[in-house]
Amino acid sequence: MEPQIRFCTSADGTRIAYTTMGEGPPLVHVPGWMGNVERDLKDPDSRAFMETLSRGRLLVTFDRRATGASQRDVDEVSLDAEVADVAALVDHLRLERFDLGGVSEAAAIAVAYAARHPERVCRLVLWSPYRCGEGIARLGAIRSLIELIREN
Repeated sequence: MEPQIRFCTSADGTRIAYTTMGEGPPLVHVPGWMGNVERDLKDPDSRAFMETLSRGRLLVTFDRRATGASQRDVDEVSLDAEVADVAALVDHLRLERFDLGGVSEAAAIAVAYAARHPERVCRLVLWSPYRCGEGIARLGAIRSLIELIREN
């Protein structure tokens, strides 16, 4: 069966697009900033990556707020809001315990979720995380990037 794009709603009302693939113990994948589930399902390399991650397990991946098929017109893009999005997604899917992975700057979201909900995270997988992201996380820089994305 071909994976479908579905939606859940975060605590602040933001619609989050997600998909699942495979069966077994769940792995929730927090994608990097420009993640796009629909594009990833069509791209041969991204699809192969997802299929590899879903072997023998349920892969859950999603479009972060203001990206992909998730709601774009959001009032807040912050670590707290994105952790709330992960919480809404796993609650929506009724995942009690799961492995959690984050790539690039999304590793911070995975770490923050795991720190706030250690009873739910079996294993934490971080790949290519930022060691020091203070300069990257400046709100003005993020807003400028979001505006650039919206214009293009």
